[in-house]
Amino acid sequence: MASIYSTGPALLFADIGAGPTFIGTGVEGPDLSLDTRFKEIMNDLFGTELPGDRSYQGQEGDIEVMLNRFNFPILLKMMTRPFIGNNAANQASVPGSNVLGDYGTLMTQEKQGFPLWIFFPRNIVAGMVLAGLIPGFHFFSTFIIGPDKIKPGSGDYQQQVIWKAQRKVTIGTSAVTSTLQLYDHDMTLVKNLPIN
Repeated sequence: MASIYSTGPALLFADIGAGPTFIGTGVEGPDLSLDTRFKEIMNDLFGTELPGDRSYQGQEGDIEVMLNRFNFPILLKMMTRPFIGNNAANQASVPGSNVLGDYGTLMTQEKQGFPLWIFFPRNIVAGMVLAGLIPGFHFFSTFIIGPDKIKPGSGDYQQQVIWKAQRKVTIGTSAVTSTLQLYDHDMTLVKNLPIN
């Protein structure tokens, strides 16, 4: 049955090394863009202007939010790109500067991406449960890409954050058991965490 849905405030959590931690909430809920990619397959049999078929290549995503109630130390750690403290020496990069070895970092493979959860607290309200509202999005590997737009002043301090969500690769014993995961809807680790 069709329904109108209300997620309530979108609560943002991330795990940057010590388990999921509350990041904050935005002026409005975040914008999620899931980009599905297809490669055009050209063949003279089908002409020269349109593809004869398309090959599915997977998904990635962007999550954008203007934060105005947030955990500043956690956000600053996430903004130390590329290393947030998950490198071999467990040292974060210095915000605003890089050493030459930072360039070329493979964000997911070198474990510089972190899980990000967007939790919808109204998914437990009876009407939303009956309507089938998902509990939120859990992205397996994200990192902040920017631009980092900062709005200081005598009003509320606002920080725009844009995360790139990439697929996490899990290599199994064969191609059939190996997976590329972008997100799921599992909120088990965050649904009971404090939002302070």
